[in-house]
Amino acid sequence: MLFSKIYSWAGEIRRIDISKEDTRFCTTARIEPEANKIFNKLAERKYFVELSEEELIEKLAELYGDLNLDFGLFLRQRDRSRSTIPDC
Repeated sequence: MLFSKIYSWAGEIRRIDISKEDTRFCTTARIEPEANKIFNKLAERKYFVELSEEELIEKLAELYGDLNLDFGLFLRQRDRSRSTIPDC
């Protein structure tokens, strides 16, 4: 698991509410319901398997934005892990 050797809480659901500057991330009480909504929608869309390249890029950008804003992964981890996503 990414960062598990560095942070004992890596891979756990966030237990504190966080924000960065003027951006407030999803409250802890809403993380699981919002995650379920996002991942259920992804499953309904068949994980984007049948999309054209242009549609796929658009939908992946939307998904990334939703995950980033809703979950506000611990900010330092998110910035470091972002580099593991290949450029298209």
